[in-house]
Amino acid sequence: MQLGFHKRHPLDNVLAMKLLTSTQPPLRDILTHSIFDAYFVQGLDISSPAMLQSLVSQALDCGMDIQDGLENPKWEQVLNETTNEARERGAPSAPSYWIPDSRLPKGGRIIFGAERLHFVEGAVKSLEEPNTAIVPCPLPRIRHGPLKTQRKLTLFFDFSSPWNYLGWTQLGRIVEEMGPDLDLELVPTLLGIVFKEIGTPIEPRKAITSWQASEWNDTDMANWVEYWSHFPMADGNEYPVKLMWVEGPLKGKTHFPIRTPLPLRVACLKTEWNLIDAIYKAAWAKDLDISNPTVLSSVLTSAGYDPFLVEAADTPAARDALKNNTTRAVEAGVCGFPTFQVDGKELFWGQDKIDVVCDTLLGWDPEPVKPEFGRQADWGGMGW
Repeated sequence: MQLGFHKRHPLDNVLAMKLLTSTQPPLRDILTHSIFDAYFVQGLDISSPAMLQSLVSQALDCGMDIQDGLENPKWEQVLNETTNEARERGAPSAPSYWIPDSRLPKGGRIIFGAERLHFVEGAVKSLEEPNTAIVPCPLPRIRHGPLKTQRKLTLFFDFSSPWNYLGWTQLGRIVEEMGPDLDLELVPTLLGIVFKEIGTPIEPRKAITSWQASEWNDTDMANWVEYWSHFPMADGNEYPVKLMWVEGPLKGKTHFPIRTPLPLRVACLKTEWNLIDAIYKAAWAKDLDISNPTVLSSVLTSAGYDPFLVEAADTPAARDALKNNTTRAVEAGVCGFPTFQVDGKELFWGQDKIDVVCDTLLGWDPEPVKPEFGRQADWGGMGW
């Protein structure tokens, strides 16, 4: 797939949207593909009426005059109406997919993002099911394990985010598939300092300015919890994920935001799977205040660890270890958590990138997009 940006991206696309609004299906579908290709593959100026006329002539193979679509106030009004319809249905941005379902309170569900097409597929399949739950459909994969050569996977993590926790709950999925040739490195890292260094809001949720985006964030999280809870692991079994959040379908969490320097320093002293898992579950499945030394000591004791680790975490050695890990993350280019790094090279941000992480470990080479024009995309995921 080719992808690139026009050198003046983003271009004004209002004329193109009005033109599409004035074009009836199935011609609209054909013309939409043509405009996308012109902009993101050929690097053409889709804000130009002359260019739009040329695209119509080529794509539709007809002499249709586009002036009515560009100048008639009727089509601008229709475009505004469809935009308002998307907003009222809860679309936070584009692309957003609306799947009608009269069984749901809103008469359907909105799903946002090109990387959520497996949810779209599952929502469509759910229309044939007795309940409204999204049917778990597999993420696209190119290769399948186990590994045949030694590979290293590094996980930069913090206990502060529900998306971090979701990524952690599925790390075992990667380990099981890859087998004994996987060298796993766990790196406790202070996310707040990473955000400060790269200029991101310390609590990104507070930067959300629309109810659509806020509601979608909560819904998306619930969708992922449901997905990972019902998508079988390598042994064929399902392992329910319990996660409490401050709003939305998973509402119930009271301790947020979480101050994590203390539990992260503990993890630096004892970077073991069971210890990290116990702290994560205490924070997100049980809603315990892991920043409280007494609570954290109890969590460690219950998991079979020496509670003295909490006291030891206040030493210069523990503080330096966390500082060094955080500096390493910033220098590596980490911009959010969870971040997976393969063989000390490629970085993958977000628990929704597990499929790409697995394919890369198994030999797929994620060569960077090389557009012949403009500048390259830098995509991210919701992994704060």
